[in-house]
Amino acid sequence: MRSSVSGGLGDVDKALADANRAIELDPKLGLAYAYRGVHYARKGDFIRAMPDFDTARDLSPNEAEVYSCRAVALTLRNQDDLAIVDLNKAIQLAPTVAEFYSIRCDSHLARGEFDEALRDATEAIRISPKSAPAHTARGRYYLDQQDYPQALADFNEAIHANPHYTVAYFWRAQAYTGTLETDKAMGSLTEAINLNPKNSQVYLWRAEAYRNAGNNDLAIADFTQATVLNPSDWDSFIKRGDCYRLLPDADHAIEDYTRSIQLHPNNAYAYAMRGTTYLDKLDYNKALDDLTRAISLDNKYVYAYQTRSQVYTALGDEAAAKADADKAAQIEPDPLVPPIPPIR
Repeated sequence: MRSSVSGGLGDVDKALADANRAIELDPKLGLAYAYRGVHYARKGDFIRAMPDFDTARDLSPNEAEVYSCRAVALTLRNQDDLAIVDLNKAIQLAPTVAEFYSIRCDSHLARGEFDEALRDATEAIRISPKSAPAHTARGRYYLDQQDYPQALADFNEAIHANPHYTVAYFWRAQAYTGTLETDKAMGSLTEAINLNPKNSQVYLWRAEAYRNAGNNDLAIADFTQATVLNPSDWDSFIKRGDCYRLLPDADHAIEDYTRSIQLHPNNAYAYAMRGTTYLDKLDYNKALDDLTRAISLDNKYVYAYQTRSQVYTALGDEAAAKADADKAAQIEPDPLVPPIPPIR
C-alpha cells in the first residue's frame, strides 16, 4: 500500500468528476490536469493519466504540484526512481512544502535507501511538526527498521495530529503486528473502517490482515464489502477467489477469478489461479486452457509452467509435461515442488 498526495481515501470517482469540471471551466488550468492524472492513476488507468501530466507540465511548468502529482502516479507503478526525479523538481520549486519530502521518503523506502528516507522524513517534520504525513513517513522508516516502539510513537502522533488521516491507522496496524499485538492491529484497521465506511480500500486492508492470520471467512466478508463498494476492482475479486480456494470452495473461487478476468483480461495471475482451481476439480482441459493463457501473457511465469506440467501428466502427455518442467527449471533453477500458488 502506497501513500498518496494527501494521504486521504476520498471518493476517487467524485474527485475525478471535479477535475473534469475544472478543466471544462478552464482548459488552461494546468493543476486540474495534474489532479485528474493522479485520480486516473489511483484507478489504475495510467493510459489516461500520463498524458494529463504532460499537459499539466506544458501549461504550468513552474507549478510544484504538477511534479508531485506525477510522482505519486509513478509510485503507484513502482517507478520510484522516476518519482524521485519529479519530487526533486517539486522541492526545487517549493522547498518548504513538507508533503513533498514525505512522499519522497516513501520512494526512498521502496528503493531501500534508508538514510535518504530518514533525512526526508526528518526535514518534513522540521518544516511541519504537526504534519500527519510527515510523522507517518518517519514511522514507516522505523517500521522498516523493525523499531516498532518508535514507529508506533510516530503513527500515534500522526493520528493525534489528524484523527482522520486514515493511512496512519493502516501503518499503525503493521507496527502492532510487528509487536505481536494482533488485537490492537485489528482494532486499528477497524478504526480506519469506522472513519471511512464507504471506502473499499479500508476493507481490503482488514481483509488481507484476516487472510494473513488464516481467517478466510472473515477475510471473505471484508473482500465482499470491498467489491460491493467498488465493483470494478478486479484485484478484490482475485483476492476473494484465493480465500475461497483455500476454504476450499472451488466454484466460488472460479466465479471470482472469472469476474476478475472480465474486468482485467490481461492478468496472468487470474488465469493461472483459475486454471489451478480447475485442476483441483480435475477439469484438465479447462485447466490447460487457462494455464496456457497465463503463459501467453507472461512467458516467465514459473508457477504456470509447473502447474501446466501437472495437467499434462494427468492427461498422459509426458513429453509436454517434461517440456514445461524443464522450462520452469530453466527460468527458476530451484523450483517449488509441488508448486505453491502465489498469494496476491
